[in-house]
Amino acid sequence: MNGILNWNDAVDYFGNELEPHRKKLCEASWATYGLLACRSAQGGTTRVVNGDGEHAERKLIMSDIWAKDLDSALSTWDPRSTPMLILVLLNRSPCSDCSHLLAGALHQYNDRYALTTEKQHFILGSLGYYHSNKPPDEGKGQLPKTFSTDRGMRAMIDAGWKLCVIDFGPGLTRRGHELHTYLKGLTR
Repeated sequence: MNGILNWNDAVDYFGNELEPHRKKLCEASWATYGLLACRSAQGGTTRVVNGDGEHAERKLIMSDIWAKDLDSALSTWDPRSTPMLILVLLNRSPCSDCSHLLAGALHQYNDRYALTTEKQHFILGSLGYYHSNKPPDEGKGQLPKTFSTDRGMRAMIDAGWKLCVIDFGPGLTRRGHELHTYLKGLTR
């Protein structure tokens, strides 16, 4: 993977269940819109769940697809089988807190199914690089944690996430280019 995920390739793999989410994933906004798709749970049918609002990533990893279906699929996966593709798509890169949350969620699976998870493809695609325009917290002298950080992104890579930028065509957004350059720098 060159760090770019073409939307049409994702739809070809997972099916039209993704299409209703395209519009919200194409809109970079203050609130996160996220999508979790997995075809390996429950007999190979595509399962999709979305999260909307502040820190939607939390909703995705607390969903039945992540917590139950994926757990079951990982526990019964046969090494002779085709590797699973678990896809998380976001309308912006995760903030620092959500990056660590996603890394922790994958680390939990790594701890339980170490030899299995290393063979799977956990892909996180974002529309573009995220940093908030929110002012710092009054009186605390701190920047808000609503931006992507090196530490958070590296934590996801260390956990096993393959990070990429979503291209909805005909090319990356301005923030998508920023994120693509940023990710190339992290993986060197």
